Amino acid sequence: MKILFVAAEGAPFSKTGGLGDVIGALPKSLVKSGEQVSVVLPYYDLTDAKFGNEVEDLFAFEINVGWRRQYVGVKHILLDGVDFYFIDNQYYFFRGHVYGDFDDGERFAYFQLAAVELMEKIDFIPDVLHVHDYHTAMIPFLVKEKYHWIQAHNHIKTVLTIHNLEFQGQFPDSMLWELFGVGYERYADGTLRWNNCLNWMKAGILYADRVTTVSPSYAHEIMTAEFGCHLDQVLRMESGKLVGIVNGIDTDVYNPKTDKLLAYHFDKTDLSGKIESKRALQEKVGLPIRDDVPVVGIVSRLTRQKGFQLAAVELMEKIDFIPDVLHVHDYHTAMIPFLVKEKYHWIQAHNHIKTVLTIHNLEFQGQFPDSMLWELFGVGYERYADGTLRWNNCLNWMKAGILYADRVTTVSPSYAHEIMTAEFGCHLDQVLRMESGKLVGIVNGIDTDVYNPKTDKLLAYHFDKTDLSGKIESKRALQEKVGLPIRDDVPVVGIVSRLTRQKGFDLVVEELHNFLQEDVQIILLGTGDLSFEQAFTWFAQAYPEKLSANILFDITLAQEIYAASDIFLMPSRFEPCGLSQMMSMRYGTLPLVHEVGGLRDTVEPYNAYTEQGTGFSFNNFSGYWLTWTFKEALKVYFNEKETWHALQMHAMEKDFSWDTASQASSDLYQSLV
Repeated sequence: MKILFVAAEGAPFSKTGGLGDVIGALPKSLVKSGEQVSVVLPYYDLTDAKFGNEVEDLFAFEINVGWRRQYVGVKHILLDGVDFYFIDNQYYFFRGHVYGDFDDGERFAYFQLAAVELMEKIDFIPDVLHVHDYHTAMIPFLVKEKYHWIQAHNHIKTVLTIHNLEFQGQFPDSMLWELFGVGYERYADGTLRWNNCLNWMKAGILYADRVTTVSPSYAHEIMTAEFGCHLDQVLRMESGKLVGIVNGIDTDVYNPKTDKLLAYHFDKTDLSGKIESKRALQEKVGLPIRDDVPVVGIVSRLTRQKGFQLAAVELMEKIDFIPDVLHVHDYHTAMIPFLVKEKYHWIQAHNHIKTVLTIHNLEFQGQFPDSMLWELFGVGYERYADGTLRWNNCLNWMKAGILYADRVTTVSPSYAHEIMTAEFGCHLDQVLRMESGKLVGIVNGIDTDVYNPKTDKLLAYHFDKTDLSGKIESKRALQEKVGLPIRDDVPVVGIVSRLTRQKGFDLVVEELHNFLQEDVQIILLGTGDLSFEQAFTWFAQAYPEKLSANILFDITLAQEIYAASDIFLMPSRFEPCGLSQMMSMRYGTLPLVHEVGGLRDTVEPYNAYTEQGTGFSFNNFSGYWLTWTFKEALKVYFNEKETWHALQMHAMEKDFSWDTASQASSDLYQSLV
C-alpha cells in the first residue's frame, strides 16, 4: 500500500510539539511493516540549517495561488526508508520559525496546493493520503472538489488526524477564490462555513474518508460541548468515521541506553546513569547538586491549554522566589492577579505581592466560557455571578487582569488615554475609565546596540550624526538593489510594515496615485492583506521608476530601508506604541505618521515657524490630510536643505533606549513597594 503523509512539521527536520514527533516516527514504523511511505513537508530555514547539505534538489514548478504564480522548489531525502519531499519557497518558509505569522493562512494554503500538485510530478499517487491538523485539512476538499477531474486521484482515500482541535484555521471566505482558486458554492451552502468564516478543520472533517485523533478518550471528548471547541456538533454528525488511536513514540530516539543527547546512559537494570544525569542537570541549570531532593521537570509550550498560569503562580514557592512585584503581560497571563488574590490568598507569602498588568494590544482579550473557572482554574463562580469576571456573557481574562492588578500599564501614554475611549477601548473602555487611577502609559524602547547606524552588521555603509556620507551611500546601494534609478536628489520614502487596515494602508492605497505624481521614490517591504499586496504590485508595474514593491519578509532589506530612506511612512489607524518610527529616527530617516498612540508620543511634528521637530504628522485620519502632510514634507526636503538636516540631527539625538524606558518601569515598581 502507498501512503502519503502531508504535515506542517516533522521530526527531525522541524518540530514544535507532538505533531512533529508523530510525523517523525509513524511513517518509519509503517515502512517496517512493509508499507511504501512518503512524507511532504515545508522546507523551513530551520530544516536548511540542519540538513541543507544532505537534501537533494529535484526540480521546480509553479502553481497558481489566487492570481499569482508562485515558485515551488522540490527537495528530497531518504531517511529510515521513508521518502521525505520538501516544498521550498523562502518567502513563505524562511521565517526563523514554523507558525505564528499573520499570513499563516496564505502560507499553508500555498503548501496544500503545492502538495496536491506534487503527487503526479513525483509519480507517487497514494492509496491513502494522510493529512494532519488544520494546516493541511483542506486537502481532502481540494482532492475531491478542485482536482476531481484528474482520473488518477479518484481512488485516493483521505485520512485527517486531529492533534489539537483548538486550532481550526478560520479565515475570510474570500480565501476560497483569492488563494485556493475555487468557487463559493460549498461556502454558500454552509458546507465550509462555520461562525461566518471559512473553517479548514470543518472542511477536513466533512471531506476526509476517516478522521482520527491521538487517543480514544480525546475522540470521545471532542464530541462534547466541553472539549469540542464549537465543532462537537459536526463531529457527532460524523462520528461513524471518527476513531482514536493513541500516539506512540520513537523508541529508537527516546532510549535512555543509546540517546545521543545524553552524557550518561542507563536502562531498567542499572539506573546509575540516571543519577549521574540528575547531578549533571542540577549543575547545568545552577541548582544545588543533591541526590536526596526530587527534581520536577517541565518541558512544554507555556499556554493556557497546558495550565501555565496556575503553574507559574505555584512555581514561585517551589523555586523560593516570592517577588515584590509580579509583572504579567497581555491576556495570556492576565488571570494571574486574580489567582494570587482569590485562589492563593491563603498563602501568607503571597500577601505582599504587588501585581502589574501591561496591555500591549487591547484587541485580544481572552474570552472563554465561564465553565473554565471550575474546570481549569479550580475556583468557584462567585466572581463571575456578581459580574466581576463577566463581560458579554463570557469569562474575560483581560477584564479580570485590569480589575485585580495593582497597576495597569500600556506601551505609550497616548494609548493609555485612547483605550479609555469608545473608539479605541475595544468595549472595555468603561472598565478602564473606572480603573483610570491605576492606569499609566510607558513608551517601549528599542535596542540601541542593534539599531545603531554606526555599527549595524546588516549595513554595508555606516554613519552617525557627525558624518552622513554613509547614509548617502546606503541610499544609492538600496536604489540599485531594488531596481530604481540611482539619484541623490530624489527623496526615498520607505515602508516596512504589515499591510493591514490597522496600519492605515487603505488610506495609502487610496492616495498612492497622488503620491506618485511627485518626484519621489517609494520602497515598500511587507506582506499582509491580499488586496493591499495586489494594489502595490499594480502600482509598481505602472510606475517602475518610482515604486518598488517587495512583498516579502527580509530582515536585511528592512534595515537597509531604515538606513537609506529620507522619509519613513507609518500612517497607522491605531498604534499602541510602534517601534519602526523609533528605528527610522535612529538612522536619520524622518517618520511621517498619524498622530495616534505611541506615534504621537515619540514623533515631534515639524513646526514651520520654529523649524523644530523629528518628523511629520497629521491628526485627522483621512486621505486629504495624509497627502497634504506628504507634500509638506517634500517641500521641506527640496527647498529647505539646512532645516531638513537639522531635523535629521534632532531625530538621531532622541533617546529611545531601554535604559530610559526601564527607568520608568523601575519607578513604577518602587511606587508599589
